[in-house]
Amino acid sequence: MSAQFFFRVGVVLSLQLLLMTGAWASSSEKIHLFSSLEPLELKLSYDIRELQLRKAELREEGLEGELTVNDKILKIRVAPRGNGSFHFCTQPQLRLLFNSSDSEETPFAGIKKLKLFTFGGCVEPKFSPAADTTILTNYLIYRFQDEVFQANYKTRLAWINYTDTSGTTPPYRQAAFFLEPGKSVKQRLSLTRIEKEDVTKAGNKVAEALDPSAVSLMHAFQFFIGNFDYGVPGVYSHILNNAFPVEKNIHLFADSQGRLYPFSFDFDFSRFTNFARACTLSGSFFMGSPPSECLAKNIKETIAADLKKFKFASDVTANLAHLRQAFARWRSANQDLIDRLNPSLLQNQHLDAFIAGFSEAVEEAGTAGH
Repeated sequence: MSAQFFFRVGVVLSLQLLLMTGAWASSSEKIHLFSSLEPLELKLSYDIRELQLRKAELREEGLEGELTVNDKILKIRVAPRGNGSFHFCTQPQLRLLFNSSDSEETPFAGIKKLKLFTFGGCVEPKFSPAADTTILTNYLIYRFQDEVFQANYKTRLAWINYTDTSGTTPPYRQAAFFLEPGKSVKQRLSLTRIEKEDVTKAGNKVAEALDPSAVSLMHAFQFFIGNFDYGVPGVYSHILNNAFPVEKNIHLFADSQGRLYPFSFDFDFSRFTNFARACTLSGSFFMGSPPSECLAKNIKETIAADLKKFKFASDVTANLAHLRQAFARWRSANQDLIDRLNPSLLQNQHLDAFIAGFSEAVEEAGTAGH
């Protein structure tokens, strides 16, 4: 379907018009931050105490700060972000705002603002090894997503040395990762992000423009990682009971023909992270208790029970081979980081048990379905 359908449902933005007029034309300055997987070593200085105390009022403008990269000091602004940060967390997630002229000849050239994932699930305190564990497992899901999808958000891992200019919080070092902004996606893939308000105005017509294979793979991916906290607009949201409009941790991007593709982010609530402690990767999609032992037969029982409840179980079956291949590539490409977390979280025998139990459950469900 052409992007012109957005006009017929009262959407202000026409994708074709935007592309023709150059309103979304890519900058001649390419963004290189996400062209490498090499972790960054950074220093970040700002008034941590003031940002925590005034996070609600500082959401837009932030505070003055400095980011040091390759011995070059960038004058930036540090702003709080993320709904969970404001309702549940003492230390908020961060957004860094750059001066474009200041960041030239650094990995941040061409970037105006950037999301920084400093911890998942509001892990405190800052000095706990559990914080790095949660951040790194969350980052590993994005790395797995790289193996599953051709079009998705990229990330860049960083080790950040924090300095509190108020002197209240002692210096500390913590893992973090940056999430690719929409401008970079536009330059890299020639896809344009559709803003939430325009998705809402388009209503149920959005479903007609979604790429069906991409949506099918999205359901399979989310089930695989056990992340119930997502919603593809016009199609499905487990956590929000399928109410429309729904854009839950999903952004929609359009190609030049108006075909829409879902991009996923925010995987705090998944079997890879906060709910994986008792038995790695075996937590239930529907929030049930994980098996007492990380054995393939126990994991198989958990997955089989979830598949019976999952609205898109057929998508999981259809994409099983692709998921298994992506999982194998992911393990090989990220073995050093997995070993770093072993035995605290990602134990290799648990990964073996998970993929075996998952595969058997899905294969049997597919056979029964026929």
